[in-house]
Amino acid sequence: ALLRKRGFDRDDFAVRHPGGSLGRQLLLRVSDLQHTGDALPAVGENASMREAIVEMSRKRLGMTTVVDGGGALRGILTDGDLRRALEQEETPLEAGVRDFMGRSPKTIDEDALATEALRMMETHSITALLTLNPDGSPRGVIHIHDILKAGIR
Repeated sequence: ALLRKRGFDRDDFAVRHPGGSLGRQLLLRVSDLQHTGDALPAVGENASMREAIVEMSRKRLGMTTVVDGGGALRGILTDGDLRRALEQEETPLEAGVRDFMGRSPKTIDEDALATEALRMMETHSITALLTLNPDGSPRGVIHIHDILKAGIR
């Protein structure tokens, strides 16, 4: 009650205890952990599954964004999508990513707390969330391993 009366909130607590896990949970934002720039996997919407596998292997996040010629997000291709393609296609490496990508990737604001990202991932049984630029192009990706590595549970 006294802390509330003084206006002492979660952010104040986190600042005074930054080394503890509570401090990390209260302060760490998606923007602190996301992969951006060259670390963000991306292929064009006309790419083959072979090209997507190369990009996914290079970036090591178990997924790639799929973008149009202007860079706008069109979908996401995950390891699970690759497995489904292998089960369904005679020549899966030559198939187009457009045929297997998820068209409604889950996104989160980069200013959101990392704990919120973890809750979303658990709720939707996924391992990555995208952040977007105002123009709809992918800004970054946060992976569940990044959150767990940061000590957030």
